[in-house]
Amino acid sequence: MDHNPLMPYFRTPGVHQMLPTQGLFFDEGEIELAINGEVAVLPMTAGDEIILKNPDALLNGDALEKLFRSCVPAIKAPRKISVPDMDVILLAIKLASFGDGMDILVTCPECKKEFETRLSIRSLLSEIKTFSEQDGVVRIDDNLVINVRPYSFQSKTMLDLATFEETKLYQHLLDANATDEDKIKMFNESYEKIADLNLDIIADCIVSVSIPGVEVREPDHIREYVRNCDNNIVKKLREKLVFLSECGITKEVDVVCPEEVCQHHWSTPLVFDPAHFFG
Repeated sequence: MDHNPLMPYFRTPGVHQMLPTQGLFFDEGEIELAINGEVAVLPMTAGDEIILKNPDALLNGDALEKLFRSCVPAIKAPRKISVPDMDVILLAIKLASFGDGMDILVTCPECKKEFETRLSIRSLLSEIKTFSEQDGVVRIDDNLVINVRPYSFQSKTMLDLATFEETKLYQHLLDANATDEDKIKMFNESYEKIADLNLDIIADCIVSVSIPGVEVREPDHIREYVRNCDNNIVKKLREKLVFLSECGITKEVDVVCPEEVCQHHWSTPLVFDPAHFFG
C-alpha cells in the first residue's frame, strides 16, 4: 500500500502516564516503557467506543483487551496488566479522550439527596501510590518467603465471569423443579468450583516461593503448594493481595453535599465499571 498522506493527522498520544507497578510483572518484550518509565496513552477511536457497548465483550474481557491494545500500544500483553495499573490506564484513556473532568453520581448519606460531583482526573493520577517488589513479600518464617504480585486483568476477568455464571446457575436452581436434595448438591458443586478458582487465582499471583537453597517459580508446583498448604498461609496471602489492590489511585474521594441546609462532608468510594465508565 502506498504511503497514506493522512498519516500525520492520525491520533497522537494525549497522556504519558507512570504505572503503579512500573511494569515489574511483564516478561521481556511485553511492555515498552519510555526512558522515564511512562507509557504513551492515545485517545479512543470510534471503533473503541463501539466495542465498549458490547456486554458480552465486556464480560469476557475482550472489549478491554482491544481497548488497551488500541490506546496503550506499548503494552503487548494486555491480559497481564495488574488491576492497580488497569484503573490508572482507564483513567488515562478517559483523560486523553474526553478531558480532565469526570462526573460521578453520589447520594448524600445525611439528607439522601442524589447529585453529580466533578473530579479532576489529572489530580487523581498525580497522587498514585507506586508498587515496589518489597511490597509483595510475605514472610511466613525464616525458611519460607513468598513473593506475590497484584491480581491481573486476566485473573479478575476469570473471577468475574465465573461469578456471573454461578449467579445465573443459582437463579436457575431457584426456578427449577429439582428436588431440594438435588439443589443442595448442585449448590455445593458450584461453591467448590468457585473455591477452586479462587485458589488458582491466588497461585497465579505468586511470583516465587523461596525455601532454603531453592527459589520455586514453576506455576504447577506453586499451584499444588497453594492447594495443600496451611489455611493460615492462604489467609496471609489474601490479606497481602488486598493490600496490593490499594496501590495505584486513591479508592475514595472527599465529597461535600451541595444543599445549603446540609453541607455534609464524607468520603465516597470510586468504582470503575467499564460498562459505564466512558459514558
